[in-house]
Amino acid sequence: MLVVVTVTILIIISVGIFMVYRPRPTTESEKLVVTETIKPPIRSPGRRKFPKHWGPEPENQKRDNRQLPGGYGFGSTTLALWIMKNMAADNDHK
Repeated sequence: MLVVVTVTILIIISVGIFMVYRPRPTTESEKLVVTETIKPPIRSPGRRKFPKHWGPEPENQKRDNRQLPGGYGFGSTTLALWIMKNMAADNDHK
């Protein structure tokens, strides 16, 4: 039991030291690479395309993931609200 606790503490300390002393990007190109790899993809790969008359998707979206209305796959709550608003507008115009 003492060995398990000791190993666990050593692992936690090692990870903490790595987080503090990890190399930081120094040039602008390194900073761009780091920020590009951290961003998760917002668009699901198999999602249907939205009608063109809806315009562009909202740019500022939450990072949550939920099922989208209308069979559009999964995405953020912001995107779901945008889809519902556009679907309601389409139903009003019919």
